[in-house]
Amino acid sequence: LSVGIEMRDSLYSQLIEFGGFLGLAYQVQDDILDVTASTEALGKTAGIDERNQKATYPSLLGLEKAVALSQDLHQRAFSSLQNLPYSPKDLEPLQGIAHFLLNRES
Repeated sequence: LSVGIEMRDSLYSQLIEFGGFLGLAYQVQDDILDVTASTEALGKTAGIDERNQKATYPSLLGLEKAVALSQDLHQRAFSSLQNLPYSPKDLEPLQGIAHFLLNRES
Protein backbone atom coordinates (compact mmCIF):
# COMPACT_ATOMS: atom_id res chain seq x y z
CA LEU A 1 0.00 0.00 0.00
CA SER A 2 2.79 2.46 0.85
CA VAL A 3 4.42 1.86 -2.56
CA GLY A 4 1.16 2.83 -4.26
CA ILE A 5 0.89 5.96 -2.14
CA GLU A 6 4.50 6.88 -2.90
CA MET A 7 3.90 6.40 -6.63
CA ARG A 8 0.76 8.52 -6.46
CA ASP A 9 2.58 11.25 -4.54
CA SER A 10 5.48 11.17 -7.01
CA LEU A 11 3.10 11.38 -9.98
CA TYR A 12 1.27 14.25 -8.31
CA SER A 13 4.55 16.09 -7.67
CA GLN A 14 5.67 15.66 -11.28
CA LEU A 15 2.36 16.95 -12.62
CA ILE A 16 2.49 19.90 -10.22
CA GLU A 17 6.01 20.64 -11.47
CA PHE A 18 4.80 20.48 -15.09
CA GLY A 19 1.91 22.81 -14.31
CA GLY A 20 4.14 25.23 -12.44
CA PHE A 21 6.65 25.53 -15.27
CA LEU A 22 3.89 25.75 -17.86
CA GLY A 23 1.96 28.39 -15.92
CA LEU A 24 5.01 30.57 -15.48
CA ALA A 25 5.97 30.09 -19.13
CA TYR A 26 2.44 31.18 -20.10
CA GLN A 27 2.82 34.40 -18.10
CA VAL A 28 6.23 35.19 -19.58
CA GLN A 29 4.90 34.52 -23.09
CA ASP A 30 1.85 36.70 -22.39
CA ASP A 31 4.14 39.55 -21.30
CA ILE A 32 6.25 39.10 -24.45
CA LEU A 33 3.20 39.15 -26.70
CA ASP A 34 1.99 42.35 -25.06
CA VAL A 35 5.20 43.96 -26.35
CA THR A 36 5.59 42.25 -29.71
CA ALA A 37 2.10 41.52 -31.06
CA SER A 38 -0.47 43.86 -32.53
CA THR A 39 -3.79 44.69 -30.94
CA GLU A 40 -5.49 42.85 -33.79
CA ALA A 41 -3.43 39.70 -33.26
CA LEU A 42 -3.87 39.76 -29.49
CA GLY A 43 -7.56 40.49 -29.48
CA LYS A 44 -6.87 42.99 -26.71
CA THR A 45 -4.98 46.26 -26.47
CA ALA A 46 -1.29 45.67 -27.10
CA GLY A 47 1.19 47.54 -24.92
CA ILE A 48 -1.29 48.00 -22.10
CA ASP A 49 1.13 46.63 -19.49
CA GLU A 50 3.75 49.25 -20.33
CA ARG A 51 1.18 52.05 -20.34
CA ASN A 52 -0.01 50.89 -16.92
CA GLN A 53 3.62 50.68 -15.76
CA LYS A 54 3.24 47.02 -14.83
CA ALA A 55 6.33 45.05 -13.98
CA THR A 56 6.62 42.46 -16.73
CA TYR A 57 9.31 40.01 -17.71
CA PRO A 58 10.38 42.05 -20.76
CA SER A 59 10.46 45.27 -18.72
CA LEU A 60 12.53 43.64 -15.99
CA LEU A 61 14.79 41.36 -18.05
CA GLY A 62 14.67 42.86 -21.52
CA LEU A 63 12.91 41.19 -24.43
CA GLU A 64 15.75 38.85 -25.43
CA LYS A 65 16.18 37.43 -21.93
CA ALA A 66 12.41 37.14 -21.48
CA VAL A 67 12.20 35.08 -24.68
CA ALA A 68 15.06 32.87 -23.46
CA LEU A 69 13.31 32.44 -20.11
CA SER A 70 10.06 31.46 -21.82
CA GLN A 71 11.86 28.84 -23.90
CA ASP A 72 13.71 27.52 -20.84
CA LEU A 73 10.50 27.22 -18.82
CA HIS A 74 8.78 25.38 -21.66
CA GLN A 75 11.75 23.00 -21.92
CA ARG A 76 11.57 22.38 -18.17
CA ALA A 77 7.85 21.66 -18.50
CA PHE A 78 8.56 19.13 -21.27
CA SER A 79 11.38 17.58 -19.24
CA SER A 80 9.17 17.18 -16.19
CA LEU A 81 6.99 14.82 -18.23
CA GLN A 82 9.86 12.49 -19.08
CA ASN A 83 9.74 10.47 -15.86
CA LEU A 84 6.00 9.95 -15.82
CA PRO A 85 4.94 6.31 -16.09
CA TYR A 86 3.09 6.86 -19.37
CA SER A 87 3.82 6.16 -23.00
CA PRO A 88 4.77 9.00 -25.33
CA LYS A 89 1.33 8.61 -26.94
CA ASP A 90 -0.35 9.12 -23.55
CA LEU A 91 1.67 12.30 -22.99
CA GLU A 92 0.79 13.86 -26.35
CA PRO A 93 -2.14 15.92 -24.99
CA LEU A 94 0.02 17.55 -22.31
CA GLN A 95 2.85 18.12 -24.76
CA GLY A 96 0.37 19.54 -27.26
CA ILE A 97 -0.86 22.08 -24.74
CA ALA A 98 2.71 23.10 -23.96
CA HIS A 99 3.60 23.42 -27.67
CA PHE A 100 0.48 25.47 -28.33
CA LEU A 101 1.31 27.89 -25.52
CA LEU A 102 4.94 28.20 -26.60
CA ASN A 103 4.01 29.00 -30.20
CA ARG A 104 0.91 31.11 -29.66
CA GLU A 105 0.74 34.53 -31.25
CA SER A 106 -2.23 35.90 -29.37
